[in-house]
Amino acid sequence: MNINLPTVFSQLNNTSSLWLFGVKDAADVTGRVGMAYHEGYKGRTQESIESGKHEARERFIDEVGGTIAWLGGVPLFRCIYNKTVFNWLKLDPQIHLKKILLKEGKVQAFTRNDFDKFNNNLLKSANKYSNTHIGKVLFSTVIPCLTIAFALPKLNKWLTSAITGKEQEQKVLTARKLNAVKLSKNAEVTFSAFNSKSGNKDQIKFKGRFFDIPGKIIKAAQDSQLSPVNSMLAIDLGISSGRVFSYDRKPQERYETAFKEAGIIFFFFVAGDYIKKGIEGLVSNKNLKDIFTNEKIKNIVPKIKLPNMPIYLDPKVIEDTAFKDIVKNSKINGNKCSHLDEFAKNMVDEKQLINFINNNIDNKTGKFNNYVLEAAKNSGLIKIEKDNKGNLVVNSKKYIETEQVKTVFEHIKGYINAAPTENLENFFKKTRNTQRAGIILNIAICNIFLGYILPKMQYLFREKKTGSNIFPAVQDHLAAKSLYN
Repeated sequence: MNINLPTVFSQLNNTSSLWLFGVKDAADVTGRVGMAYHEGYKGRTQESIESGKHEARERFIDEVGGTIAWLGGVPLFRCIYNKTVFNWLKLDPQIHLKKILLKEGKVQAFTRNDFDKFNNNLLKSANKYSNTHIGKVLFSTVIPCLTIAFALPKLNKWLTSAITGKEQEQKVLTARKLNAVKLSKNAEVTFSAFNSKSGNKDQIKFKGRFFDIPGKIIKAAQDSQLSPVNSMLAIDLGISSGRVFSYDRKPQERYETAFKEAGIIFFFFVAGDYIKKGIEGLVSNKNLKDIFTNEKIKNIVPKIKLPNMPIYLDPKVIEDTAFKDIVKNSKINGNKCSHLDEFAKNMVDEKQLINFINNNIDNKTGKFNNYVLEAAKNSGLIKIEKDNKGNLVVNSKKYIETEQVKTVFEHIKGYINAAPTENLENFFKKTRNTQRAGIILNIAICNIFLGYILPKMQYLFREKKTGSNIFPAVQDHLAAKSLYN
C-alpha cells in the first residue's frame, strides 16, 4: 500500500480502520493520564498531588494495556491460530466465514469444488470451516479479554498497594481509631463499625445478563473477517465488563469505571459513524431542508443554503485522476457516462453483478475496465489476487458486499450531477478540501470527548459524590498517612 495523502485520509475516513482507532486511542490515553495529573496538582495539597500520581499511573497501565490487546494481541493470536490449528487441519484461513455460512446454491456461497480447490483436493465440510473460524475469533478475543480485563486490574491494584503500603497503614489507622474510642469516656464502644460485613452494604451488586458477553463475542465472530472492528468491539465489551468487576476497592470506583468504559465504547465504535453521516449530509446537499425526508420536519426547518459538495466517496476515488477525467467527459456529454450505463445494466441481480465483476478485470494490470468497479476496489470492497498462472483476478475467497458496490455507483452518479459544467478543477479542489476538513472535524470531536470532556465529567461526578477529587482507591492510604504527621 502506497502511503500518500489520499491513502491517509481514506484510512482516517474509514470508521473500521485501525489507523483511526490508533489516533483515538492516543487521545484517550494522553487525555486521561494528563487529566489525572492536572486534577491532582489543581488541589494544591500533598494528598491531592499524590492521589493524582497514583491515578495517572493506573490509567496509563490500563489504557496502554488495552491498546496492546487491540493492536497487538488480536493479530498475534490470530496468526498463532492460523499457523497451528488451520495448518494442522489443512484449511485456508483466508476464506471469508460469511461465504462459508451461505447455503449452497446462494450467490457467492462456497461449493464442493471450491472446498476442493483451496484444500489441495481434500474435501472439507462447511461446518468444519465455520467452526474453525469461530474458534479463531474466540481464541484471539477471549485471551486478551481475560488478560486485560482481570489480570491487569489485579496488577494495578497490587502495584498501588505495594507503593503506598496501604495494607500496613490501614492496620495502623484501624488501631488508632480503636484507641481513640477506648479513651473517650462518653463514647459507646460498638464494633459494628469495624465489622467487615457491615462495610459492604454500599457494595454495588451486578446481577442479570448485562455483562454476559460470550454471546456477543460469538455473534461478532461471523463478521470479524469483514471488519477488525467486530473483534475489537467484542474485546472492549469484555475488557469493560472485567474492569467494572475488578476495580472494586470503593463503590465510587466502580461507578466511575462504568462511566469511563461506556464513554470509550461510544466514541470509539458508535459516535464516529453518526458524526460522519451528519457532516456528509450537511455539506452534500443544496439546502438544509433536503436532508430531511419527513414533510412535517421539512416545514419547520428554515431554508439554509448548504455547500452541495458531494463527499460520500472514498478520498482515494475523489482524488483519482481517472475519476476526474470521467467527470469531465460526463459533463461534456450532458451528465451521461458510459461507465455508469454499463454498470446499471449489470446490477439487476446479485448473480449478474458478481459475474460482471469477475469478467471485467484486466488480468495484467489488476484494474477494472468499468470505473465503478475500480472505485469499489479502491474503497476496499473488492479484493484481487494472483492465480496459479500469475494472472490478477478477483479474490474468490473474499465476500463482496454487492449492496455497498451499488452505493458506490449511486455516489458517483450523484457527484457527476452535482459538478458544475465550468471551472471543474476548482470544484475538485473544494470537494477534496471539504472532505478532508470533515474527516479532521470528526476525529477532533471524538478526541475532545475522549481526551478531555469525558475525563473532566468523571472528576466532576467524583467531586459531587465524595466532595473531593482524590482517587477513591488511595483515600484510605492518604488518610492513614496523615496520622503519621
